[in-house]
Amino acid sequence: MTSVEDVLNATVIDEDGCWIWQLSVQKTRGGYAQANINGKIEIVHRWLWPFVRGPLPKVVNGKRVVLDHLCDMPRCVNPLHLDPTTDKHNVQRSSRWRAVIGSWHRAKTHCPQGHPYDEENTYISTRKATGLKERSCKACARIRSFQKKNDGQKRG
Repeated sequence: MTSVEDVLNATVIDEDGCWIWQLSVQKTRGGYAQANINGKIEIVHRWLWPFVRGPLPKVVNGKRVVLDHLCDMPRCVNPLHLDPTTDKHNVQRSSRWRAVIGSWHRAKTHCPQGHPYDEENTYISTRKATGLKERSCKACARIRSFQKKNDGQKRG
């Protein structure tokens, strides 16, 4: 592949206006469109961006820029469906991420040490980085607190 025309010829436009990539996608990093363009493997939506939208900013609010798929479709390469943002903001907006990770965590009935996630033994907190809620085990917190207290007494 060597041109924007080549890239566009490798897409199909769906009913939502997504330009769905029909060739190779990343197998381990989210299924994003990739192509060998001029001898280099490129992430297609990032490569196509400057041809349609102009230079991609490197930093937003002092943070590294990622392109958020507002359509939530990793194989979409339509630059009009992309928004330059930070990693944190991208994760907060991702319905797919929240659905997959949220359902996986909600399905857990016990912490890794085997204590139940029930009303009496569970703290609910909100992560500052993402704004997502998370559970933690009160029994494990008590054990960590006890161990930390005992470690301090041994040193003193």
